Amino acid sequence: MENLRVLQQHELTMAQAESISAGINSYIATAGPEMLPKTGQEIIVQYQTGQSLVLEHEGNVVFHATGYENLTKEQVFTLGYQIVELGSWIAMLRGQGVGTFGAVKLLERNREIFGENAIFLATHKRMNALNISKHELGFEEVLYEDFPYLAYLTCTCDNCSESFGFSSCPFRSKQIGNIPDAKGKIDCTLVISNFKKARDFENRCREESKRLGITVLDQGEVITTERMKIAKDLFDKIGI
Repeated sequence: MENLRVLQQHELTMAQAESISAGINSYIATAGPEMLPKTGQEIIVQYQTGQSLVLEHEGNVVFHATGYENLTKEQVFTLGYQIVELGSWIAMLRGQGVGTFGAVKLLERNREIFGENAIFLATHKRMNALNISKHELGFEEVLYEDFPYLAYLTCTCDNCSESFGFSSCPFRSKQIGNIPDAKGKIDCTLVISNFKKARDFENRCREESKRLGITVLDQGEVITTERMKIAKDLFDKIGI
């Protein structure tokens, strides 16, 4: 699509931020709780960090997404990586390549900010978004159970996550290669930017757990409330 423009940090107005917020709320009302709601003020604050991306076309906002860093400076120093989730991804125009262009620009912007020691991840509940991550961003689809520490960092939905006391998330994908329904919906699928770095991050989490006397979370085991508490204990204690 021609004439797409990336808004600079100082250009996003409150009216535009409110329109993005309304677009997210409208999507949630139609599709269900596939993303977290954001107020206009929250969107403005996030945009000022430089990690968000907004596309404009002929004066109208047509795309928004944000990169969220998960770890403190102390945690990055100890574990060697920053974990950045690409989320709040919404295209107001569909079928015109807006989502693809926006996702690519978002990743480029966050790579500039966080550098080579960043591991990027995303979770998708729509096949079209999953395909963009896999084919345009070069991300790899993985199982949550194989990356328990990353799973803890990204599984933060307060209506279903084991981190909030639920016995099991009913939306999480249990296999690679989900088949979409008639509306293109899939089970919540995890993708990561670099498999080797993600494995190294998990191993460093295990090594730090041993050093701190915390139970080690091995890959391939079922995610439970207790395992989420163990992961939380690790990240809480790093840097203390």
